[in-house]
Amino acid sequence: MFDSSEKQRGPSWCDRILFRSHRDKLRHEKLDQEAEEARKRDEEMKASGLDKAVADDNVLFEYDPDADGVASEEYISDEDQAADDDDAVTVASLDSSHDPIHLDHYVSHQGILSSDHKPLDAVFTLSFDAVNRELKTKVHQEVARELDKAENEARPDLTIVVDKHGDQKHTDKDPDTVDFGDIAFDVLAHRSLTIANTSGTAATFSFAERPTVDDKTIAQPPSWLVINVCKSADTAHDTGQAMTTSSETHTLLPGEVANVDVTAHVRSIKHVRLLNIGKLKLEDIMVLHVDGGRDHFISVHGRWLPTCFGCSIDELTRMPEAGARSLAESDTPHPSSTDSSTGIRLSAPRELFRLTEAVSELTERAVAEWSMTNRESEEHKAPWTMDLSGGAWPFLSDTWTLKDQQERAALQISVREALDTNKSLTSIFAPELSSLHRLEVLSETLLTFLNALQDGIVTAKVWQDMEEQIIVREKSKSPPRNWEETQAWVLEHLAYSPAHSVSFTFVTFMLARIANEVAPVSPGTPLLPLSKQGKHIVAKEPADKQAGTASQDQAQSPTPASATAFVTSGSFRRKNRSTSTSAGTGPEPTSQNNSIARRQAVETALASIFSLVLISASAPLPPKEKDRRISEERRRSIIEPFLKMVAVDDRGPSGGQS
Repeated sequence: MFDSSEKQRGPSWCDRILFRSHRDKLRHEKLDQEAEEARKRDEEMKASGLDKAVADDNVLFEYDPDADGVASEEYISDEDQAADDDDAVTVASLDSSHDPIHLDHYVSHQGILSSDHKPLDAVFTLSFDAVNRELKTKVHQEVARELDKAENEARPDLTIVVDKHGDQKHTDKDPDTVDFGDIAFDVLAHRSLTIANTSGTAATFSFAERPTVDDKTIAQPPSWLVINVCKSADTAHDTGQAMTTSSETHTLLPGEVANVDVTAHVRSIKHVRLLNIGKLKLEDIMVLHVDGGRDHFISVHGRWLPTCFGCSIDELTRMPEAGARSLAESDTPHPSSTDSSTGIRLSAPRELFRLTEAVSELTERAVAEWSMTNRESEEHKAPWTMDLSGGAWPFLSDTWTLKDQQERAALQISVREALDTNKSLTSIFAPELSSLHRLEVLSETLLTFLNALQDGIVTAKVWQDMEEQIIVREKSKSPPRNWEETQAWVLEHLAYSPAHSVSFTFVTFMLARIANEVAPVSPGTPLLPLSKQGKHIVAKEPADKQAGTASQDQAQSPTPASATAFVTSGSFRRKNRSTSTSAGTGPEPTSQNNSIARRQAVETALASIFSLVLISASAPLPPKEKDRRISEERRRSIIEPFLKMVAVDDRGPSGGQS
């Protein structure tokens, strides 16, 4: 504010108030610049004589193409034009933008009479930037950075270290990947992780579980990973590590460490079949979820070793001679992916033949060793004479004498390895291992093998046809078939596939040999019915008589190699196993009846167990208890007649007096 006169008096006595903002200054400078440019253009026009031109229609324009274009002085480039446009926009914005100085009121005081000049007063409102925008942005960035840092430090954070196993310490693979290496059927493979809380706050974590889906979907196999977490603080010196499952949540304080045991265990037969044919791989991702923190993803993989378990009878007959394990080391395709009509086929799976033959031989050896090394008493009873067995020895777990589960599992792994690599079953056992323990391990492996067969030895369709015929025969009240007719009828239904027929014969001949060893029907039999075995003491026979009986048993016991021809030839009648004796040395009727009852119990028990594994599991049992018992009796009725091959005469299926 100032007086524009020469006196430049103070504002109180001015007759006008002048003010100018920065925007006014810029506008004034812009107008001065435009005026100066207009003056220069006028001078140039005067210098060139254009101001003396006559009327527009008399003016002649000369055009020089060489002077036209970019090289011309009058050429205006796009950049200059854009700059001019920006200047125009700037001026326009100055006119339309908010005025930083706003005049609220302007009043003249005419009531003052002491002077010619009337005082004025005005009120202005000034708008200005109270904050430096650049500094404000910089401060905001620094504050945001500090907040992020504090938030990150407050969030829980875990560090995961994958412990290397064995020869994996010097591999070039991803260090954050869990590699199980070679994984075989029903063999545990362990790997370990170390989880440390490297943050400044407590961290709660858990392993996300796999969502449950329908078992029929191939994309989601049954879980083969078992995760156990052990906190270092929970480890007790007297009880060992306190392991918890992966589904639970665990909390680690800052600096605490937890050990994670990851176990790969492929034991589902459905999963094994998909792995054998290559439709699935042992690959998975473990998700470690941290509450309020970053989740971790850990890759897990292994190399599947093909196995004979889970295959069908047809696939096993076309398996390479080196065993199923050779499929992983060669380019030979799996038998399921090849044409069944081509290639060399066996009459029956070699794995089944080796198992049944070994079980039969070890049964004879175990019974002989027990009779030579143990005395029959209340304290030393043979496993096959105990009431718990019910005649199902050596296929009943209650009768097994090898109680150490770890030792038993290790022996089973060796047996499965020998079957998959076509190695001898006798060379895998230590020399000091008794025949009884070997027999128990092989018997359990045989049940596992038969139970894992795809569609069984008696397929679901074949059993459905057989059961329908049995039901029709029951409704018509026809007389039941004798055991010879039943054998012929069963083999007739299995004749469509020689491999199934021979496999069925292998198993039934093995069961017959076992029954002959544990429940022989002879005048000198030492066995009694199950209800009276507790009070009985076996009387030993002379050594020469035992030798003669053993040699005769070896001659009369059928071998699996001759089983097919022997059964299919129709020669179902068997002679009595006992040697000819004089009338004065014949057995007492009560003892003979007890032997017959014992033999019948053994046949029924063995047939009950193997009816569950020989007939396909896809043939379901009825839901009602009564119907289920009837169906189980029908299943047993097609197996039990094949156990009556020895010690049978025309007086009864379990033998009688000659």
